[in-house]
Amino acid sequence: MRKQRRQLQATNQKLKEQAQAIRDNSVVEGRDMTATELREHSEIVAKLAANDVQIHRIDEETARELSMPAIGAYDSSGRFNPAARRQIGGGRSFSSMFGSPVPSDFSSFGEFLQVLDTGLADNRLQAAVQGGSEGVGVDGGFLIPPDFAATLMDATLESSVVASRAQIEPMQFAQKIVAGLDTQDHSSFIGGFIGVWIGEGGSLSGQKWKLRQLVLQARKLGILAPVTSELLADAPAFDSPMVTALSNAMAWFLDYAFLNGNGVGQPLGVLNDPALVVVNKETSQAASTINYENVKNMYSRLHQACVNNAVWIINQGCRAQMLGLVQTVKNVAGTDNVGGSADPLMRDDGRGGFVLLGIPVVFTEKTPALTNQGDIILADLSQYVVGMRSEISIKKSEHLYFDSDQVAYRILMRADGKGKWSQAMQPKNGSTLSWAVTLQAR
Repeated sequence: MRKQRRQLQATNQKLKEQAQAIRDNSVVEGRDMTATELREHSEIVAKLAANDVQIHRIDEETARELSMPAIGAYDSSGRFNPAARRQIGGGRSFSSMFGSPVPSDFSSFGEFLQVLDTGLADNRLQAAVQGGSEGVGVDGGFLIPPDFAATLMDATLESSVVASRAQIEPMQFAQKIVAGLDTQDHSSFIGGFIGVWIGEGGSLSGQKWKLRQLVLQARKLGILAPVTSELLADAPAFDSPMVTALSNAMAWFLDYAFLNGNGVGQPLGVLNDPALVVVNKETSQAASTINYENVKNMYSRLHQACVNNAVWIINQGCRAQMLGLVQTVKNVAGTDNVGGSADPLMRDDGRGGFVLLGIPVVFTEKTPALTNQGDIILADLSQYVVGMRSEISIKKSEHLYFDSDQVAYRILMRADGKGKWSQAMQPKNGSTLSWAVTLQAR
C-alpha cells in the first residue's frame, strides 16, 4: 500500500506542476485562462482530488492495521511521521470532532451503494430516522456508514473556503449554544467593562458585562445525485470518483451558504452578518472596477486582531482586474510615471497562489460577480462558527429519472454557521472595524 501511496504522490506532484504551468502561462501573457486552459485545469484539479481520496483511504487502512493516527501520518517517502500530518479543515477532522468512526462492514462505498440499490434487507444498513429498524429501508433512507461519512466530511472541510478556516463546533443535538461577548463598543467601555480613575473617597461606576448566546441550529442540506444503472453495476470502479464528487458538492453548497446565506432555514452568511463593514466606492469610480483605494480602504477597516488570520475572498471574474492593480512608486522628483515604477499589489506566494497586502487570496465563483457588493471580501474566518452534525444519510429513488435509466440518490447532512460578533466594533477613536469587510457595488 505504501508503494501505491508513493506512486499517487508522485502523480500528484506532476499534476500540480502541470496546473502551475497553465496558470503561469496566462499570468505571463497578462490574460485570463482560455476556455481550453480552464477545462484542462479543472480536469487536473479533479484528478488531484480523486488521488487525495485514495491516499486518505490508504492512510486509514494502514492506521487500522498499525493502530496509528490515520490522517496524513506519512511523509513524502511513505514513512510514518506524526509531524507530517495534514491540517484538514484547519486541523479539524471527523475523528477530532466526533471520535474515531467505527470501521464499516462494507469493503467500499461502492459496495454500500450496490447493497442499497438492491432494496433488500441487510443488517449492515442502519435506518436514518429515529425508531427505524436496521436493515430495512424507511422514508428517511439510511445512514452512510460512519467511516465513509468521515471521509466525505474530512474532504469537505479541507476543500471548503470557509469551513477550512472557521471555528468548527461538533453538534450532538439539533441545537448548540456557543457563548461570546455581546458588545463591540470601545467608545466608553471595553468588553462590557468600564474603567474609572478614582480619587480618595470616590465611587466606582457600575460595570456592564453581557454574554451573547450564539444558537447553532442544525439546518438540513440536501444534494440530489443521479447515477446511471451502468455505473451502479460496476460501483467499486467509480467508488473514488463518487466520493470525490459528493465531497466537492457538499463543500460547494456549504461554502455558498456560509458566504451568502440569509439565515432563514440556512446558515447566516458572511455577506449578511450584522458585523459586516461595507466600504464605500470612490467618488466618480467607473463601473465594474476595483482600484488601489478600494483595497487600501478595506484593509483599514479590518480589525487589527484579525489581520493574521485574514483572507481575501474574491470572485474569479475579478481576477484580471486584481492582476492589474499596481502601486505607482514615484521617482526622486516626486512625479509619477517619469522615471518611477509601478509595483503589482497582488504577488505570487511561491506556492501557486497569490497574496494581496501580505494576505492570502482565494478566487471563487461563490461570491457575487464583479460590480456587485460582495465581489471582494476581506475576512478573518476564525470569527465565523460552523456547527456540524456527524450523520449523513442517503436515500434512493428509482422514479425520478426512470425514463433515462438513472437512479437518484438524495444525500442529507445538517450544519449551520454564523459570525461571532453582534456588530462591528466601534473603537475609542475612528471608524468602525470588523472581522468581515466588503466593497460597495460599483
